[in-house]
Amino acid sequence: MKQMFRRVERESEIRAAWDRNMRRAASKTARDEEIIKHRRRSSVPNTPAVRANLVQCGVFLNLLHISAGRARRG
Repeated sequence: MKQMFRRVERESEIRAAWDRNMRRAASKTARDEEIIKHRRRSSVPNTPAVRANLVQCGVFLNLLHISAGRARRG
C-alpha cells in the first residue's frame, strides 16, 4: 500500500515538473517572439540573408509551439 502511494506521489511530482518545464518553454518562446518582433523594428539591415534567417527562426518557433501543444494534449 505504502509503495503504491509512493509511486502515485512520484508520478505527480514528475507531472508537476513536466508542466513547469512546458510552461517555462512556452514563456521562453513568447519571449523569443517578442525579441524577433523587436529586431524586425530595429535597425537590422533588411538583406535577404537576414530576412531568411528571421523566417527560418519563426518557422522553427512555430514548429516548437505546435509540438509543445501536441505533447501537452497527447
